[in-house]
Amino acid sequence: MKLLRHVAKFREKVVSVFGVDAPESASLLIDMLAQTEDPMLRSTLYGGAVTECLLQGCLSAAERIAVARHEEFQDILSLMSLSGTLSDVGKPLEGLACATAALAQAVSERVYVNFAAGNLMRQAIKTGSVEAVNEALDALIDSTQIPRTADCALETDWIDAANALGADRELTDWVRAVASRKRE
Repeated sequence: MKLLRHVAKFREKVVSVFGVDAPESASLLIDMLAQTEDPMLRSTLYGGAVTECLLQGCLSAAERIAVARHEEFQDILSLMSLSGTLSDVGKPLEGLACATAALAQAVSERVYVNFAAGNLMRQAIKTGSVEAVNEALDALIDSTQIPRTADCALETDWIDAANALGADRELTDWVRAVASRKRE
């Protein structure tokens, strides 16, 4: 966190990262990748660089960095991050496709299923399509039957937004009820 605060003062200068304009703060974080092999730190550096780009409106750089992160890690978390970045840069359908792939990978690996399902719901909502939201709801409901070795609680912070789009109320009520039972 101290490092991320330190590079913030370099946001205003624009440089090239992966061949596109980016804030120098993002470039500094990307340059630091050469100094570590620690996966947690590398992921944090990538994530910080994406955030710096988004803050400065350097959308192409944010996307390229998120893609590079996923290419390096090829894991559920980097795919979920890529899905959010794609939505943030104005590509919600591509973000939804990555979120769908992240849930499929989570189900296959039997880890982070609820986490990936919550991300899928948020990305579906960003499309503004009730059809996409209802399809994501179906996938989420199917995922509740998957045994898993590591996960978070079933997230429901997206339900009001899904309902506002016209999501199937019976399905969102079911998810809310299941999440309440699992917390008890």
